Amino acid sequence: MNMSTMKVTINRQECTSCGTCRETFPDMFGENPTGSLNQIVEKYRLKGTIAEGVPPEEFGDCTLRAAGGCCSEVIPIEESQDPLLR
Repeated sequence: MNMSTMKVTINRQECTSCGTCRETFPDMFGENPTGSLNQIVEKYRLKGTIAEGVPPEEFGDCTLRAAGGCCSEVIPIEESQDPLLR
């Protein structure tokens, strides 16, 4: 049975590092210590990429709230049926 999976991407070129995503959901979003731009926390990164991640299913609502609150609107969320994202 395939379950829908959420893929989160941060467009770091457009990120203003306002911190809304980090404040709303710090378990998923963090501040990059070397560049101060937002990033996906290591635990949920997709293939080690700091700008892409897959949250656990139970964090879906929190992730949507954090991405939706981004003042720069640079955190798109895609739904995927790809089992390799898990």
